[in-house]
Amino acid sequence: MEYPDKNINWDKLLPKLENLQDGAIPDAEDSAEETEQLQMARKMSRMLKAGEEDSRFPSEEGWQRFRKELGGEQAPYKPRVRKLYWAVAAAAAVVVAFIGIRQATKPVAGPSKQDQVASVHISSKVEIKSSGKSILLGDSTQKLQWQNGASLSASDEDIVYATGDAQSATIDTLIVPRGHRLRIALADGSKVWVNAGSRLVYPSAFTGDTRVVEVDGEAYFDVAADPGKPFSVRAKGMTVEVLGTRFNVNTYTTITLATLESGKVRTSAAGKQEVLKPGEQAAFDAAAGTLTSIEVDVRIHTAWKDGQLYFEEATLENITHTLGRIYDYSFRFKDEGLRNLSFTLDMPQPDNLLAVLEQIRRTTGDVQFKIEDRIVYLYRD
Repeated sequence: MEYPDKNINWDKLLPKLENLQDGAIPDAEDSAEETEQLQMARKMSRMLKAGEEDSRFPSEEGWQRFRKELGGEQAPYKPRVRKLYWAVAAAAAVVVAFIGIRQATKPVAGPSKQDQVASVHISSKVEIKSSGKSILLGDSTQKLQWQNGASLSASDEDIVYATGDAQSATIDTLIVPRGHRLRIALADGSKVWVNAGSRLVYPSAFTGDTRVVEVDGEAYFDVAADPGKPFSVRAKGMTVEVLGTRFNVNTYTTITLATLESGKVRTSAAGKQEVLKPGEQAAFDAAAGTLTSIEVDVRIHTAWKDGQLYFEEATLENITHTLGRIYDYSFRFKDEGLRNLSFTLDMPQPDNLLAVLEQIRRTTGDVQFKIEDRIVYLYRD
C-alpha cells in the first residue's frame, strides 16, 4: 500500500503534535500537508477533550471509518480523503495518549454513592418447589435426589435433571425472581432459559406419551426432538405444540407472545390456531379473544438468553420495565414526557445497573437519573 503521508517530515511534525496542549501552531516553513495535519490534530484534540465530559464524541464511528479506509474497503481511491484519515489517525494517537496519561495521573476515587447503591446484592434466591418441599439455590452446586428416582444438579445459574430409573414424576415448580436468569436442562434433554420474574412448571421425569410444561413470565426453549412424545408449552391461555425446535414464550404483559427461531410450531388459543415459520410471532390477546401472527426481528425477543440487552426503537418506559426485572429495581418518572422517549440499545448485559443507566444517558443526552435505595428516579437535566 502506498501511504499518502510518505513525504511528510514526521520527525519535525511529531513534537508539535505532542505539544498540542501548549497551543502549537504551524510554522511558515511547514508544507501544506504538514499544516493540514497539525490543524486536523488540533481539531481532534478539542473534540476528544469535549468527549471526556459528555461522551458524545462518535469515537466508535470514527474508528470504524478509519479501519475501513486502512483496509482498503472504500470506493475508488481519493488521495485527499485518504490523506485526511491518516492525519486523523496520527493526531488521535497522540491526543488519546496524552489524555490517557492525564487521566492516569488523577487521584483514584472510591465508588460513588450511586455506584454503591446500584451494586447492592440481590437478596432473593432461585427456588424449586417439589412435593411440598422448597429448595433455595445458591452459588454453589447442590446434588439432590428425588424419591421417585430422579436426580438433579442445581445452582442459581444452571439446573440439570436426570431421570435415572424414575417410574413416576413429581410436578416441580422453578421460581426465578427478579434479578436472576437461569438455564435448566429438563429430564428429556430439552433446555430452557428462564428469565427474571418468571415461573416454570414441569415434571421431574417425562413418563407418559406427552411432554407438557407451563410458563408464567418468559422462557426460551430448545426442545429435544422426540416424535413419539410431542412437547407442549402452556402460557396464559395459549398452547405451543412442537416436535423439535427453538422458540421464545413471553407472558409478561396481557398479550402472550410465542416467537419462533427455528423449526415449526402450532399455536392455539380461544379455539383458533396459527402455524409459525422461523421469524414469525404469534400474539394472543385474551381480552379480545384474538390470535394473530406477524414477522418479527427474532433477536429482539431472544437476545436476553445470551446475556444481551437489545431494544430496537423501544420506549424508555418499556426499557425500564425490562431493567426492573433484570436488576430488581423500581423506576419512577419525575418527567412524564420521558416515558415515550424511544431509542435503540444493543449491548452485553452488565452486572451493574449503573452501566446501563449511563449508556442510556449518553445515548439520549436528555435523561438524568438518581438512585435511592432500589428506586431509580428519571428526570431531565
